[in-house]
Amino acid sequence: MLSAYHAGLLHDSIAYAKELADAQLDDTPDSLQRIDHLLRQVHAQLKPRLASFADSPANGQFLMLLADYIGPVIARFTLQRVEWYRPEELAPVLPAAAQEKIEACFQTSIRCTFLRNGEVSGLFLPLAP
Repeated sequence: MLSAYHAGLLHDSIAYAKELADAQLDDTPDSLQRIDHLLRQVHAQLKPRLASFADSPANGQFLMLLADYIGPVIARFTLQRVEWYRPEELAPVLPAAAQEKIEACFQTSIRCTFLRNGEVSGLFLPLAP
């Protein structure tokens, strides 16, 4: 998704395309602060409810793009590797007790783990925040 975004292929189908361009998704930790600022502006202006906001395809694309972007940036600057999983793929990676605590919903529809030295060091639900 990030490759398509950077190639300009998503700009007509994603919400807040201009604002995302202004946020400069340049793979730096500073970009996370710019994304946070953008999200705060969206929240202040629209006061959105997740269910109705995410139901819009353009808004859903916006959220998925941010989720796809944020995980690797965090991993890169914490010297970890990120691996993405659909909920049904976590069984060999995460203990069943930990998986049971994750409610099935939009916010948990994509998940990633951070790996340090080949060991899982954390689970990240990029759509949850």
